[in-house]
Amino acid sequence: MKYLRGVFSAWNKFWFAPIDLFPAAVFRIAFAAVIFLQYAFRQVNLLEYYSDRGVVPLAEATELLNEIFRPAFFWFPASDAAIVSLHALYLLLILLLGLGFYSRIIAVFALVIQVAFLYRNYSVAYGADIITCYWLLYLCFIESDRELSLRKKLKLPSLAPKFSDLSLSTMGVRLIQIQLCVIYGYTGFEKLKGPGWWEGTAIWQVMSNQQLTTLDLSFLQNFPMVIVLMTYSTLIFEIYFPFAVWNPKTRNWWLAIGFMFHVGIALTMGLIFFSGVMVAAYIVFLNGDYLRARLNLPRSRV
Repeated sequence: MKYLRGVFSAWNKFWFAPIDLFPAAVFRIAFAAVIFLQYAFRQVNLLEYYSDRGVVPLAEATELLNEIFRPAFFWFPASDAAIVSLHALYLLLILLLGLGFYSRIIAVFALVIQVAFLYRNYSVAYGADIITCYWLLYLCFIESDRELSLRKKLKLPSLAPKFSDLSLSTMGVRLIQIQLCVIYGYTGFEKLKGPGWWEGTAIWQVMSNQQLTTLDLSFLQNFPMVIVLMTYSTLIFEIYFPFAVWNPKTRNWWLAIGFMFHVGIALTMGLIFFSGVMVAAYIVFLNGDYLRARLNLPRSRV
């Protein structure tokens, strides 16, 4: 019985004990900056993607989804002016999220609009769009505007119930951490289904495809062992990420490797925003005082 009480206590502490929310505030800013740029660029082709004059008519929007994933309720504006206005509102919400103006509430409305655009044309969605949904959902729980925020600068009161200020915030941070582990672990084990990953040639199959890469990497064919090393390194990094990132001795090393991994993806495949939303989540694994020191922001000044 004593052992079970200890387990239950540790479980509650992990999910609900108050934690330093400075990393969550830095994450909020970094994440909002990345997706603001992503969807600002998408504004250029907005009507081509989401209007009836575009690639997918509204009446056929949910047909692109597997039947089991089709929403029970789906709404999206039909007129071009309303679509542009809705997307402009979304960009405004993301800007306010990054500035830290009642971020929990802003995250809720931003998530609703994000999901609406996701379902409207799933054919143009990719990893960054889906992961954005995850992070927005978890930011609905985190009082990420407790620090580094416009709300604190203006000395505005928190609208969240006092009992939930820290407990729900901790839960939201843990959900981001666990979600990131699930993404890497699942992706790594899924790769094991492909023979190219066992043979050590999978990375070359990507780098030799000019439709997937932004650089000419054909010279790597003269260095087969480099290809093998990159292939197996990718597998090891992703599969062991859920274990290494929770170990204080290996955490910073794994996060540094992941940062370089995503920089490589951004440079070679052009997946800049995908890399951005993934690396932004690394911040919630960092120590608050460590971040303050790196950003030259002592606790008294924050």
